[in-house]
Amino acid sequence: MKAATHRLADLANPGLAALGGLGAVCSLAVSGASIAGGVCAAALLVAGVVGERAERRRRLRAQAQLEQLLAGFESFGGDLAPVWSGQIESSRGQMEAAIASLSGRFANIVSHLGRTLDQSAGAGAASQ
Repeated sequence: MKAATHRLADLANPGLAALGGLGAVCSLAVSGASIAGGVCAAALLVAGVVGERAERRRRLRAQAQLEQLLAGFESFGGDLAPVWSGQIESSRGQMEAAIASLSGRFANIVSHLGRTLDQSAGAGAASQ
């Protein structure tokens, strides 16, 4: 499927070889098919083909590098996910312990406040 898409993209995008061929035809037409025009046309055609091949190699090399980079990111993500999961689980445990400790402290404060209120109510009733 990818290969067919690339072929269609290549057809829709005329490369340097097509431009070299067009230049060769124009050179021959303008020179009246002279020897100098033929040499110039041949040079344009060769330059276009060589340029097209170099561009294709460059694109393939860039695509291979991109695929290698994406594979590296995938591997990195696969290696990193368990670490993140462990850190999140550790943080969750710490948060749970902190909330339990705070709940205990608040319960203790409420208990002390209750006793204090009871004592002050008893002292107030005794003074009256």
